[in-house]
Parts: sequence; structure tokens; C-alpha cells
Amino acid sequence: MGSGWSDPAEICLAPGPGLGRPVLYTGVATGKGSREGVAARLIAVLAETAPEWTGALEWGELTLGAGPLGQPLLRLGGRSGPSLSFSR
Repeated sequence: MGSGWSDPAEICLAPGPGLGRPVLYTGVATGKGSREGVAARLIAVLAETAPEWTGALEWGELTLGAGPLGQPLLRLGGRSGPSLSFSR
């Protein structure tokens, strides 16, 4: 990953809304490549709790774009990835 990436010390899980999947979150320093790095790390952990994401990082390049309202859109090899959000 980019020079600003540092592996998060801990991935935390919170109960999902309703009967949904748990919410995963972590914190990292900002910098070049940090968003992509944390997205890849969270997907790897998500695969442990949601089998449909197993091997997702092998689907192709991980890219982050922006939706019409500025929300991050994660793509893995052209396929839509899980929802994610960033804050400072």
C-alpha cells in the first residue's frame, strides 16, 4: 500500500442494524493509499464473517470512486464491493 498506510492494530465489530451483518471498523493514520489499505484489510476480515466475500480481493483491482452524493464506492475488479464510509 501507499506510504501513509499502517496496518490497523485492531478491527472492531459492532452489531449490525436489525438482523443485518455486523459493522466492522478501525482507525488508521491518513495518507496516500490509506483508504485503499483499510478497505482491503476490512474486506479480508469481512470474509471471515460473511462467506460471500471470501476471495473478494482476488476478483481484481480494488478501486475507490465517489457516488453522486460523494459517498465512497468500492469496486473489486469491476464488481461492486461492500458499503464503506470514511470519517476524520
